Amino acid sequence: MTNRDPKTGRFTAGASGNPDGRPKDRENKKTLIKRLMSEQHSIKSEDGTRALSTLELLVETVRNRALKGNPLDIKLHEKLDNHIQPETCVDSKVGVLIAPEPIPPDEWIEREEAKNLERKPPPEYFGEGDV
Repeated sequence: MTNRDPKTGRFTAGASGNPDGRPKDRENKKTLIKRLMSEQHSIKSEDGTRALSTLELLVETVRNRALKGNPLDIKLHEKLDNHIQPETCVDSKVGVLIAPEPIPPDEWIEREEAKNLERKPPPEYFGEGDV
């Protein structure tokens, strides 16, 4: 028996094309990707054998190829850098941020205003013939 209208071929109101729904034991995309990205792999290197997740391997491969100058991997590495925050990384080797000593807000404003005075406005602000 079908839930379709014989004239139009459309489902009748309130009837589904899949009345049983998705099987309970089937993974959704998010769970599948999470499981695949967290799978561990043994990698042999000069330092010995180490275990890395699929995600770590992908990021490391993109980074290495970007460092060699591959333009597509450089773009992808920049996107990854913008989306992955150090506190979300599993590995504790995330690096150190070195910042100058704090300065008072008014001193910072003075410095920025001085920089702005040295800058030239973008070309779209010039009138015709001014450039």
